Amino acid sequence: MLLDSGMASFGNGKWKNGTSDLHIFDGTFITENVHAGEQVSTDHRRGIYRVIVGAKGVQLAEEVDQLDAEVAELTSKIGTEKKALQQHVPTGMMLEKFLALVEDLDIDAKITEQQKKISAASQATEIATKPRLKPQLMPYLPSGFVSALERTVEGISADAAQKVQEHLSAHQFGKEGEPWIASGLQHVHDDRCPFCANDVKDNTLVELYRQYFDQAYSAFKAELVVLRTAVLQDLSEAEGLRTKSRFEGLFTEIEYWRAFGNVDFVPTASLDDMPGALSALYTEAKQATEAKIASPLETPNLDKLQQAISSWKTAADEFKACNDSIAQANAGIQAIKTSSASVNKAVLEAVLKELEAIKKRHTAAVKTLADNYKELVADKSAHVADKEKKKKDLNAYDTAVLPKYHAAINTYLTQFGAGFSLMKSEKNYVGKVPQWIYTIEINKCPVDVTKAAGHGEPSFQTAMSAGDRSTMALAFFLAQLDLDANLKDAVVVFDDPFTSLDEFRRAMTAKSIFRVGQSASQVIVLSHDKYFLKAVADAIVGVKCETFQISSTKKNSSIEVWDLEREVKDGYLRAHMDMLDFHDGHSGSASEMRLKMRPLLESYIRYRFPNQIPDGKWLGDMLAIIRADPNHALQPVYKDIDDINSFTAPHHHDANTPFNDDEVKTYVARTLAVVGGC
Repeated sequence: MLLDSGMASFGNGKWKNGTSDLHIFDGTFITENVHAGEQVSTDHRRGIYRVIVGAKGVQLAEEVDQLDAEVAELTSKIGTEKKALQQHVPTGMMLEKFLALVEDLDIDAKITEQQKKISAASQATEIATKPRLKPQLMPYLPSGFVSALERTVEGISADAAQKVQEHLSAHQFGKEGEPWIASGLQHVHDDRCPFCANDVKDNTLVELYRQYFDQAYSAFKAELVVLRTAVLQDLSEAEGLRTKSRFEGLFTEIEYWRAFGNVDFVPTASLDDMPGALSALYTEAKQATEAKIASPLETPNLDKLQQAISSWKTAADEFKACNDSIAQANAGIQAIKTSSASVNKAVLEAVLKELEAIKKRHTAAVKTLADNYKELVADKSAHVADKEKKKKDLNAYDTAVLPKYHAAINTYLTQFGAGFSLMKSEKNYVGKVPQWIYTIEINKCPVDVTKAAGHGEPSFQTAMSAGDRSTMALAFFLAQLDLDANLKDAVVVFDDPFTSLDEFRRAMTAKSIFRVGQSASQVIVLSHDKYFLKAVADAIVGVKCETFQISSTKKNSSIEVWDLEREVKDGYLRAHMDMLDFHDGHSGSASEMRLKMRPLLESYIRYRFPNQIPDGKWLGDMLAIIRADPNHALQPVYKDIDDINSFTAPHHHDANTPFNDDEVKTYVARTLAVVGGC
């Protein structure tokens, strides 16, 4: 087809280089948009809606439909994501609350703390009765131990001490010398030696002995003995093990309380090293004490003792810090006791459940799911908002267009003399896709086209005749042309638009088609009824009208120029015109003409002498009538008629009888001479 935009061709089920400015009224338009025989379905109402609103409305409706489909797809995806997410949501918690949980970087510590509170609540009775912590005893050197080792006894001269030591050494007394002499001095009476009974008065050595072993000396030595006893008791290996055990018990208590809450405590890392440090101190203190007791007036070497004291002090300071922190720890323990006594375990467990939900919400896997879900929800919200905006625009457009369409339809129904009209119409979104619902009024009785026949109520099937349905479909089509602002650029095609219409409606259809042609770029009318086409042609005034016919060929068909005026004439006139065209050399063939001469003569004689030729009489019978009447008006051409009869008779009975074109032309001329017009 040659269009203004170029050549358009149809192949493989579709048009190439076609045009969208094309309106077609045919059976497809009716069955897709108006009715299917006796039924108006939802699809029909949706189809006519799209016809009404035109390209702009269809575009808006398609955008709404597309957004609606995308929303549905997003809803499906959201459902899938939600199902995956729901597996991670704690029982009893709404998904929205789960997604809203804020990430907490300290969540692990809070979960641990909450678990402790729950544990405390579970053991509230035991916690209430369990005593607080107490400081543990620590082994120490006797008070003034080092200073006692470093001092001497006042009143004992260094010379006396030296001479006593020299005497003891000379007589090889060893360690037992001093005790032996000190014991002997206690038995000197009346200045007589207890060993030899000699007078020891004014004896220099004995005086030195008495000076050395006087009461102060004895008291000092007794003090040293006490120190040694204290060292043996307080710093022994057994005491070290007991001390370790006491602190181990303390640490166990601390861990017990820490299971229920925060308990501040200064631990020590040297518990296992403590017995060794104490043992070293014990050894060095014992040796230093014994050395001092052996030589009370001498200061023993205390280097190793000082080292042992320093090592022990490091360990002891740690244990002291432990003891010092017990007061603070007891404050935490008291808080645990107080909270566990009044707390509701169920509330604590609910808090723990939410903390665990926060942790799970922000794990990598769940975070990915949640982000995807939230993105889909946001995307859906945007689509819904866009859809609502488009829908609002469409509604505004429909509000402006649909009432005009309703009014235009009723105008056409009135022009066609239809016994019905549209009572009311509206658009709705039943099933989401827009549709145009209307009610027909017949004799003031409403007919709802959405209702099927039955139940005694009038319906489209029972109340509308075939002619009424055709009239309504045509009115629907013409009304949408009235609303097309671009009709001047469009091509309109009517394909058999008058099915089941009476004569009046056929005439109005022809006139309506002409009026469409006054506005459209071009109108094409297709019909099997040449008389209807003649009515359309007769209605056309002041515009060009061309007529064509589709003729069959050996392989396909072709479009040819067609003389409508001739086609609508009766058989005699049409045959006369065909023979005249052949005689003048314009058109036709000898094969056609040899079969048309006899019927033309028969029609001519019947029309000229209507009361003389009985029914059932043909050309041979007519010649007999003429021959029998010498005064018959056709006597002058009797021979011509008889010759034509003789020539055409064989062809009339057998179309395959051979013929000569020139003979046919001669007899056509003689036939036209008989009937006139040549």
